[in-house]
Amino acid sequence: MFDTGSRKPPTCRFQLGRPLRVLTIAMLACAALTASTRGQVKARRSLPPLSLEQDVGFAPPHRILLPLLDPAARMGILDLEPAVAQAELVLAVRLVDVTETKIIHGGQNVQVTQQYRLEPIRVLKGIFARTELLMTGQDLGIYRFAEGADRLERGQLMLVLLGRQGQGYFNCNCNGVATLALSIPRLDSKDDPLLAAVDVLIATMRKRDRAERVALLRDGLKGAKGRDAAPLLLALGRRALPAAQDPAIAEAVLPHLKAGSPAIREVAAKTLGALLGAIPRPRADRGAPDPNRFQTESALALAAALADSGPDLGVRVAMINALGAAGAPALLRTPAALAWLNAKQPAATFVELTARLHVLGTLPASVGGAEVSRTYETLLLDAPDNIQDVAGRALVRLDAAKAADLVANRLERKHDAGLDVSVELTLLGQLPRESATPALLKAWKRSLGPRERLAFAESCAHVADAPDPHRVGAARSSAIPRPVLRDGSPA
Repeated sequence: MFDTGSRKPPTCRFQLGRPLRVLTIAMLACAALTASTRGQVKARRSLPPLSLEQDVGFAPPHRILLPLLDPAARMGILDLEPAVAQAELVLAVRLVDVTETKIIHGGQNVQVTQQYRLEPIRVLKGIFARTELLMTGQDLGIYRFAEGADRLERGQLMLVLLGRQGQGYFNCNCNGVATLALSIPRLDSKDDPLLAAVDVLIATMRKRDRAERVALLRDGLKGAKGRDAAPLLLALGRRALPAAQDPAIAEAVLPHLKAGSPAIREVAAKTLGALLGAIPRPRADRGAPDPNRFQTESALALAAALADSGPDLGVRVAMINALGAAGAPALLRTPAALAWLNAKQPAATFVELTARLHVLGTLPASVGGAEVSRTYETLLLDAPDNIQDVAGRALVRLDAAKAADLVANRLERKHDAGLDVSVELTLLGQLPRESATPALLKAWKRSLGPRERLAFAESCAHVADAPDPHRVGAARSSAIPRPVLRDGSPA
């Protein structure tokens, strides 16, 4: 009645199942190897992460750039907002006299105490009614900068930011600064523009509404021209989200891209990148929208500023990074900006090349694919890991099929040369499952070191956890309701 002899054994409908099982076994074996000794676990903790923001020094375009600037990285840049917020007394003073008192302990140990007599010129914050202010070198934090050549001279005008310590005061602008000039800024006159910037910061602290704080900083930036612009730019960057929504913010920030000081230009570019990075990005399934006016004006201003950026590396990197934060739609409408990302403007350093590759990776494949592919193929095998990682990830995003061949080929050449292939193993884990599985299985046949086995295991886990595009597409299609006619029958 039933023909049971004609039945055929069921066949596997997914040819990818067996490689995935083998890949899972290899991953478990690798995990067992890496967990066998305590030294390998410690090695994993000590491995430097292959992330752009930690290795290169700047964040991806879609991330807000905070902290905006390390004050020690740029001499002369004043970041006064934290100290202004902490200080209970902010004064512009003149150094009248300095006296020294020597105390000998135990017949040999000499302790020198310096007494500074300061004459208040203007009180910016707090209440101080005395005619002079006496403080020691320890109160002012001068001994922290004893190795430097900078000294306080009689007759100098200075800005001191004093916090409360018990019944007395201390200089609260010492932490995180590299020099005495940054801790106690000098003033040219009692009407120094820096005092106006401090007034703006103080007024900002007294406002509760974020939009009002941004408006104060914006208006203060319009009148700032020199070093007084840096504290306001840094304070504005810390409020990137509300500042990006201000329609007049471009008029306040963009002119500082052409400042005379390279340090101010770098701070302005990083602040601009923070504001552009705070603009919400549209969903990928909705297509590329038109850029807003702020993004378009910023791309044009950055392209013009790059033409006059000079030899300073930090300025160019900050501006290129800000271009990436402007978004692909704005860059595609700015040919001058795209010219700074291709081979017509060769990069002189690895850091600048890394910044360009990162921005090219955010553009459509028709624009940045050829340049990224050429750069990845011509990279030296022993190039820094961070630039290999950035170039590889950009290539994976723009052309995954070509990236599979180039990364696998580079892995073979580096392994044959005796170089570490952890970066390439990590990049293989970013490929689609169909391309990553055979490449990882082939790489497992090679003799891998501890760090390479760890990278292999992480890539295996990433591939195993990646959603299957065929199953996801089927699930989405089945979830879409089919239209029906008025009689209830399917259309």
